[in-house]
Amino acid sequence: MAGQRNYLRIPPDSTGKRLAIKHTSKIYYSAKDGNHSWDIDADYTLGTSGIRGVLHDWFEESPTSGYIILVLNEDDKDNDSINPITSESIVYNSTSVATVSSFHDVYYNITTVTGGHPEHELQIDYTGSANTRFAEGHPQLDAFGKLRVSNSTIIGEYVFSNDPMPTEFSSSLVGGDATLIHNHSRRCVELQLTEDSNSYTTLGITHQGLISHTSNTYHHYTPGLSQLYMATVMLGDTGQQNLIRTWGLHDYADGFMFMQKDGVLGVAVRNSVTAAEFEEIFIPQSQWNGDKLDGTGSSKQNLDVTKDNIYWIDYQWLGAGTIRFGVNIDGTRITCHSHHNANKSNTSSTSTGSLPVCQAQYATGQITGTVSMFIWCIGIYSEGNIKIKEQGRNDVSGFIKTITNPADQYYYIGTLSPKLLDYNNLHYNHSLYFPDSLDVISLDTNGNGVPGVLEVYIEPVLSGLSFESIAGSGPYSTVQKDVSATYYGGGSHQMIEFVGKDGFRTVDLNSRYNSLTSGAFKNYSCQGGVKSNTISNITNTSPAIITISDSEWSLREVIHFPYNLRNVAGMTEINSDEVYLKITGLNTAELYTDVSRTIPLDTTGYGSFINDTNGEIYGFRGSQMFFSLVWKPFVTTADHTVRVKLHWKEVIQ
Repeated sequence: MAGQRNYLRIPPDSTGKRLAIKHTSKIYYSAKDGNHSWDIDADYTLGTSGIRGVLHDWFEESPTSGYIILVLNEDDKDNDSINPITSESIVYNSTSVATVSSFHDVYYNITTVTGGHPEHELQIDYTGSANTRFAEGHPQLDAFGKLRVSNSTIIGEYVFSNDPMPTEFSSSLVGGDATLIHNHSRRCVELQLTEDSNSYTTLGITHQGLISHTSNTYHHYTPGLSQLYMATVMLGDTGQQNLIRTWGLHDYADGFMFMQKDGVLGVAVRNSVTAAEFEEIFIPQSQWNGDKLDGTGSSKQNLDVTKDNIYWIDYQWLGAGTIRFGVNIDGTRITCHSHHNANKSNTSSTSTGSLPVCQAQYATGQITGTVSMFIWCIGIYSEGNIKIKEQGRNDVSGFIKTITNPADQYYYIGTLSPKLLDYNNLHYNHSLYFPDSLDVISLDTNGNGVPGVLEVYIEPVLSGLSFESIAGSGPYSTVQKDVSATYYGGGSHQMIEFVGKDGFRTVDLNSRYNSLTSGAFKNYSCQGGVKSNTISNITNTSPAIITISDSEWSLREVIHFPYNLRNVAGMTEINSDEVYLKITGLNTAELYTDVSRTIPLDTTGYGSFINDTNGEIYGFRGSQMFFSLVWKPFVTTADHTVRVKLHWKEVIQ
């Protein structure tokens, strides 16, 4: 077709001097599919002749007719034996989009800038941009087209070398013998799911087993800055029917992710915007508009998902921005697909640009055997110099506790907790809270100082919480407080501050709570994740009293979900019950059957509990994080009043 037409002869030296020319094919078409938009720089194929090329230009004479100009690929441009065929189809992503009416060859004069080898030439894309590259590879641009340099701000750092980072992640484990472990031999986190014939429903998803591992931090998005996700992930097999795997920036409602669905690799965008055109769109590997990573792309790479690979996702968001998906192989950054939302949709691509990292497996039907995912580490970057804490607004809350006849013991001052929903009660509250300063005043009735110690615990064992909104931000507050709960101890020890004999103490907390992940308080993802406690005894009473063998409760008095019991021996009837806890101690509680805890669970007619160490009580702990303060006076001879004021920065997202 064009093998002898790659040059122009210059007379009179007609057998000597030659100028290189670029051969293209101008193809007139008809019967164009009205839903297709010509895609510059995309691959097109002619259905019968098999000619392949990259779309260089196009012109529409009518909605169904016009012409396109194809730059032929390396094999076809040197093949003299093939030509376009009238009435053959023009194919894009395996779909016929128009029909060939006629064609003719078009030749472009070219000036080639070369290095020491004539094939080492400078390439220009369809916008006129030079393809500039370095010896180590192409320069990288962020999602907004800015050259990537070393001024990114890391806003999420997760390395699973030693454990699954249980304080930073919440995990849903439902059915399918779902198991989250630290794989010590590979030094990574492993998600395991086993075949299960039972059906379950979790957050509106019907499945036959689910495991997800989601960061509690929703990584703050700054408009105008590209955000980048990078992770090392390996699948334990090539996939199977009824199995979905996801990894990327997402939760159950929104996000951008790699997805393997029924054994097919792809990427997906998930959207919870009410007016959105889709809830989830899946683009399989065969329809990627970049390097398909099947050996046909410019990288010539075949992606093997059963090997450890570096995956990346970057996005503009701003509601209408582009989301790009890719991998890093052999030091080269490869873009496999770009999802464009601008000028195509009447809603944003997701409801928010602030997203958690998540890896998950769930069975939409019966699966075979045990399937695994392995994750080594994840990094989240905001591609600019930002200080997220400085974007927060100031807020404050105070507590007053009057202590009469003080004893040598701890007194409960109160608990702060982010609200479950935002101040409009429309969306889950994923705000970030950075403690700023703490003031403590402890005075007796004569105004004299009373020394003591103020301590702060995260998730202590509490009963009877009754929250009210704080006054600091009025109706816009996303924080609430409790002053009436019963405190039993336990929890994670966060702070201890000694108050001297003058009764005053001010603490600057800026340097302690600075990190976005480990230094900011926030609600938990995945409804707090599935937690469990091992049962050591259940009484035959009304209400039944349960005792656990753990040192303290990991479960608590939630109002959102009941708890379930399983593998209880002797008192087997209780395995079918759903219960609510009324906690009575560090490891004891009463069992009720209603959320108000007014209807006791009566086990007087049940069998006697047998402690074989297999019985468990389990369920979703609840999303809200509890930040509790307690006071212990050093003087037990003076009635006194303790006033505590906590200041913080609140980043709404």
